[in-house]
Order: sequence, then C-alpha cells, then structure tokens
Amino acid sequence: MSLSKQGGSSTPGGAPPGKKRKIDSENRSFQQRWEYEYFFVVVDEKLTCLVCNTVIAVRKEFNLKRHYSTHSEQFKNLSAPQRVAKLEELKEARASSNAKTTSAPNRLMTRSGTALHASFVLSDMLLRRGKPFTDGPFIKECLKTAASIVAPDAVAHFETISLSPNTIADRADDIARDLASQLRRKGATFSHFTLALDESTDLTDTAQLAIFVRGIDEEMNILEGLLDLVPLRETTKGLDIFNALVAVVQKYRLEWDKFVGLATDGCPSVSGDKKDGLVARLRVHLKSLGLPSDFPHVHCIIHQEALCAKSLPADEVMNVVVKAVRWLSRAKVLKVFFDLRDTIKIFLKEKNHPIPELDKPKWVAELAFLVDVTGHLNNLNLKLQGKGHVISDMLQAVQGFEMRLTLFEEQLRKGELFHFESLKSLSSSELDLIKFANIVKKLRIEFADNFKDVRKMQTEISLMTVPFTMPLPKVPLPLQNEVIDLRCDKVLESRFPTMKLVEFCTLLSAERFPQLKGLSRLTDEHLTAQLRVMARNSLQPDFNNLILEKNAQVSPTHSGRFGLKIATKVKNLIFRINGFLCLISVDDT
Repeated sequence: MSLSKQGGSSTPGGAPPGKKRKIDSENRSFQQRWEYEYFFVVVDEKLTCLVCNTVIAVRKEFNLKRHYSTHSEQFKNLSAPQRVAKLEELKEARASSNAKTTSAPNRLMTRSGTALHASFVLSDMLLRRGKPFTDGPFIKECLKTAASIVAPDAVAHFETISLSPNTIADRADDIARDLASQLRRKGATFSHFTLALDESTDLTDTAQLAIFVRGIDEEMNILEGLLDLVPLRETTKGLDIFNALVAVVQKYRLEWDKFVGLATDGCPSVSGDKKDGLVARLRVHLKSLGLPSDFPHVHCIIHQEALCAKSLPADEVMNVVVKAVRWLSRAKVLKVFFDLRDTIKIFLKEKNHPIPELDKPKWVAELAFLVDVTGHLNNLNLKLQGKGHVISDMLQAVQGFEMRLTLFEEQLRKGELFHFESLKSLSSSELDLIKFANIVKKLRIEFADNFKDVRKMQTEISLMTVPFTMPLPKVPLPLQNEVIDLRCDKVLESRFPTMKLVEFCTLLSAERFPQLKGLSRLTDEHLTAQLRVMARNSLQPDFNNLILEKNAQVSPTHSGRFGLKIATKVKNLIFRINGFLCLISVDDT
C-alpha cells in the first residue's frame, strides 16, 4: 500500500480521496473532574486554563495533563481542601475579570459608580478606626466644604456620596462578608495555624467569644485576623466554648492536623486544663482524630504583664484594693466600709495607719450620702442589664430613676431621709441636706441631658410598647397601614399583654408586617461585622467586586434598618451608664 493511500490523499489516477478525520464529530465531552484535577473550564465551548487563560483546541485529557504539568507545577502538592479552595479562587477571579472587562468600566466610571466606590472606602476607614456611624454625615459635610474652596465644580460629585449611618451599617455588612469569604479561601491553603480566644460579655449581657487565627501557607505568607465572633447565649462553660470553636474551625475549612498552638485569656472555662476546660477537651478531640495533642497553650502576654504590674507595692494598700473593684461593686464596698467604719478605725489605729477622715463628721456624712446614691445607681444598672431587653425597657427604667431623683431632691430639702438609710443613721446636726439636694438635682439634670437623644425617638418607642392603643395620627405614615392590620388581628392583640416584645415580634408575619417586624431586629451580626473589619490585618476588601454586587442589587429600604437604629440606641444608653468606651455608636439624626 502506497504512502499516499495511507494518508487519504488523491491518487494520481483520480481515485477518490480517503476520509479526513474530524475531531468535532467524535463528540468528546468535557469531564467535570478536569476542573479539579487540571484547573480547566469550558468558556464559549473551548477548554480554557484558569491559571494562564490558554485555550486547548482538542478535548483530550492527555493535552490537559501535559499543559497542567508544564504550566501549573506549583499546584501539584496541594491537598484536597486546598485544591477546592484554589479552584474557587480562580473561578471567582475569572468571573470578576470578565465582569470588569464588560459592563464594569462603564459602571465604575459613571458618577454613581465612583460615588459608590468612595462610599465603600470612607465607610471602611470609619470602621477601621472604630468611629461611630454618625460621623458619616459630618465627614460628608467636610468633603463638600473643602471641595467648595479647592474645586467648586466638584461639589456636586461629593453630594452623591452616601454616608448616612444606615448606609455605613450596610457597608460594614458587605465588607465583612467579603473579608470572611477571602479568609475562608485563604484558610484552606494554610500549612500551619494557631488560634487565639477571648471571651467577654457585651452590653446586652451576652457572652461573646472572639476567635482569632494566624496562619501561614507553603510560600510563608502570614495571615491573621478575626475568624469569627460567636455569641454564647446560654452558658459559658468549657463545653460551650469547645463546641463553638470546633464549629468555627469547620465553617472556615481549617484542618486540625495543621493546628499548632492556642492562646487564651485567664478565664478558667477557657484556659483550664481540667477535664471540663476547653484546653482539656481540645486535647481529647485531637487524640480522637489520631493527631498529636501536646500543642502549646499560652495566656495572653499583655494580660499577664498587667497582672504582674498589679502585684507591685503601692503607696497605700487600700488604693490597690479600691482600684481593683468593678463599678458595679463600688456601692457594696462603700456600704460594707460604712457599716464597719468604727471597727476599721480601731484596727487601723492599732496598725499605726489611722485615717483622720473617719473622725470628721462632715466627711462621714458625705460617705453616707455616697453610699445611698451609689446604691440607687447600682439598682438602676442592674435593671438595664440582662437578656431580652429592648430600648423601651431601658427608657422606662431611666425615666423611673429620674422621677425618683426628683422625689429625693424634694425630700432632702424637707429633711425626709426615708430613702437614705445611711444618712438617716447619723446625727441630723452633722448633715448638710441642702448641699446633698443640690447634688441630686445636678445628677437629675445630667440624666436628662444625656438621654435627650433617646427621647427624640419617643414616638417609635411608644409604637413598640403600646401599638394597640397609640393614637393613629401619631403613628409614622409608612407604618399606619400595618398598625391598622395589627389592631384588627384579635389573636395578636390577645397575645401582646402576655409576651415580651421581642417574642411578640416573632409572631408577626414578614409578609403582612414587613416594617413592624424590623423593630425587633437583633444586632449580633452587625457587631461581628464591625469587629471583623476592625480586626483584619493583611486582608483588604475587594471594593470593585462589592461595587458590582451592589449595582446588581435593589437598594434596601429605609425600614429595613429601622431595627438597627433602635437596637444601637440601646447600646449607647448602656455605654453611658456603665462608663464604658462605645465600640459601635449609631445615632441617626
């Protein structure tokens, strides 16, 4: 047989040509496993490499394998979870790149696109520095004022930047979600990682477990940041913390065989090495997985340093004791000190450490007054704590305390000491009651001034507390139709007096009462978002991707954030009373 016949070409004698082989007619289909094994996908019916965008014409596994071994050698040693994470990362990168090369430029170059980008960047700056959301409108005014001086033609551009408190809350959620997605992808590439835990109670009396991670990949890239913030609503035992930690590690696809260390605070339930402590349970868990359980466990170094510093000798032993007392305990400490003042005076004289003030009637009277006032303040503080409170409960407690202060002032001026037991135990000739009445008056004015912003929300608060009896004309216009429907529902009306407000709101149908249901929205997610943005280290938000997502969404309604306004008002209330630094301060104007 001639070579020409084997090749299927025409013979010199005019014989018919041989059949030419057509690859397309062989109907070679794309195998889904090729995505995972070789990082190839089908784009416009063509095999395309996700790593280098090379197009392979013939759908043969041999061609893909050869290309992969030549151009993707660095991915050969990835574990199964790492390959999955890398595949998702490459797919998202290609999708984002395609979007940017089509509709993105037109959208991003428009005034609305640049304004949205600026809104994200400025919101991120506020969040990173822990500034209150209410600073947004002020920053916008500053930008407009500066533009009117430097570039008057650009003032209109700055006007389109949205920096309202509600918008910044939205931005916080979006940025935090993007950072969490990045962290989940990066976590799958860790070759080793350590965890740090800190458990504390927030202002709603809910224990919050902050879990931080520091990981390193094969290329020695280090990543650290907040992994998650988990509310512990029931108990904070070692088992609760252990279960929360295991769930978070699984959520972010971290592998326990890469775990190499743990840092915790000094809480026994967290750091305890007994069988019920977190550390002991974690060691047992690792053993059950067939992994080494002798991981290093350390306490927070800065915390340990502070504890050491407290043991240093001070000028007065009593100063060390008093400074170590929490605010809530001061009333009790003062009460005990006052009741034992005579015994303490004798004891200190015997030890050659007399306190001259204990022999001064005026000073003792001021101490007695302070004991009584701090006792009343402590009672208010306890009312504001606890689970399930809403702003209406808080405001009612504050208003009741203000009424008591008014009563106390009047009674002190008349010499009535029924509500001042410590003062009542002293001789009346030693008491300057007018001075004490003026102090109570000043305290009442301070309360009225600090809570004036909350009183501006009296209409919304009344709607929450008395929705069935509040005069309809006083109901905000967007809510009037839903309030009418609510009042016509006799089943809900009968349940309202017997249930807590938050529980009652769970009965409201989201379809029938979309805006009223928002009044009870909780804010654990917003706290987590805020802390995730603040605690990030090397991760940066993908603003371009966030802008594309936001442009594809319908803008949220104002009512969707109504619950956030109210819930965060409660946080501001409690922060002021406890004297703590406010982490999230949202106060819509």
